[in-house]
Amino acid sequence: MRVLVINSGSSSIKYETFDAKGLSPTAKGLLERIGTPDSRLKHRWLSSSGSWEEINETRPVSNHREGFSFILEVSSRARSGSEPPEIFGVGHRVVHGGEKFQEPAIIDDAVLEAIEQLVPLAPLHNTIPQMLPASG
Repeated sequence: MRVLVINSGSSSIKYETFDAKGLSPTAKGLLERIGTPDSRLKHRWLSSSGSWEEINETRPVSNHREGFSFILEVSSRARSGSEPPEIFGVGHRVVHGGEKFQEPAIIDDAVLEAIEQLVPLAPLHNTIPQMLPASG
């Protein structure tokens, strides 16, 4: 099982997965220049031999939803047909939690509403639709 950590910025998505037991990194990446014709993705993963391998791709990515789809597509190719890892938990960095959030919080409807109210503190980063991957 894996833990996925996401840091979604105004024009980038950084991510890393960790083994849930030992918290050792298993994959990481950076998608940058979202909204441009030359968005770049660098995806690295720990291969079965224990060495890090890497894929670099450039393509137009118009928004963060497309960005998450691009990341999932490339990471599935990196697994070379093996089963996708089961995700135990997901964490997301919120740029500015105001006085309300100063430590980790479990996301529920009340927390989403509170983050939405904090958008003026970091409008390019705390916008909820940008932070959530497309469902389905």
